[in-house]
Amino acid sequence: MKEQTLTCLYYHRVSPHKERLSVAPETFESQLKALAGKGYQTISLKELSEFLSGKNLPAKKPLIFSFDDGFLDFYHHAFPLLKKYGMTAVVFLVPNWMDENGGREVSKPLAQEMEKSSLDQAVKMAMAGDKKLFLTWEMAKEMAKSGMVEFGSHTMSHRIGFISGRLRKFITSEHAHWKYEELYGGAVHAGYPVFERGSDVAIQCFLPKKEVVEKLVFYCQRQLKETGATGKKLEAALYKFSGTLGPLGDFESEKDARSRILNDFKKSKAVLEEKLGTECQSLCWPFGDYSDMAIDLARQAGYEIAFTTERGLIRKGDPHLALRRYRVEPVSGTRLAFELQALNAPGIGAIISGQSRSRKIIQKIDDRG
Repeated sequence: MKEQTLTCLYYHRVSPHKERLSVAPETFESQLKALAGKGYQTISLKELSEFLSGKNLPAKKPLIFSFDDGFLDFYHHAFPLLKKYGMTAVVFLVPNWMDENGGREVSKPLAQEMEKSSLDQAVKMAMAGDKKLFLTWEMAKEMAKSGMVEFGSHTMSHRIGFISGRLRKFITSEHAHWKYEELYGGAVHAGYPVFERGSDVAIQCFLPKKEVVEKLVFYCQRQLKETGATGKKLEAALYKFSGTLGPLGDFESEKDARSRILNDFKKSKAVLEEKLGTECQSLCWPFGDYSDMAIDLARQAGYEIAFTTERGLIRKGDPHLALRRYRVEPVSGTRLAFELQALNAPGIGAIISGQSRSRKIIQKIDDRG
């Protein structure tokens, strides 16, 4: 008898706004129609958990639709289409992105439209500039009550952190991207070092020394004034100077890291359960980054299932907290159905599954930078 397997598809956005990680609504409908026509049926997370423990699924072609981040367009575009084709989904939310106005980076006019429930107008405004717009708690509650959508945690803040002391670059402009401010927890300036990055809930974070950063910034300002160096020339000078400073930072202690990460896992779970009135037992690893330590802490926090971004099928006996998924590109329904057929084919599926988009981090704490 052929081994029963399960495919978990994952998306980010279903939106007419063309950008990376987005699938157009008409393309998404084409995919739903094709998969429904091929006999695919969606299952719940409870059924997934039972399957992992050895129970057979009634569906011959079991499927899960998963959506990361909880963008507003899920409610506006994906949810109606899922209902139309009788498909369920799981959405992984980031509580700190779901403020009272429905998301971060929200302009005042857009917030006012959200308060008036003028969703069409809000979406138009979002597409015109407020792209980082997320679901409101009211929308999430409505979908949870429908029984068509389950919700899991994508951690409290989906933050990036420095995961080693390996230098990757230096900031050479006073107009740095907001992600660097997130890394340092405040304003950054030319001269700030940027180390290898990853999810801050996967491992112990590398913490640059404050006095080292100050010396680098001072040196950078002096170079700008005295030599006028910019770009790669300035960065090369900073690299050379950094070599005279000794260790550039150190890792937080394992105790501090475990406490910080466990608190995040517990808090995001508690917030979702309180806000939505449903149990939250699933987690999605930000950026696909995880580790043995993170898995242990997720288990302690009460999560039963966690998803990676590693490409492949789910089989009975797979580790509950490191499940594979299949990222869906903006392709036709016919093409997606063919891809899933190939994924399930002996030999071919193994090759496809080997193309990992996730990473299990094995940290070397002796790397001080």
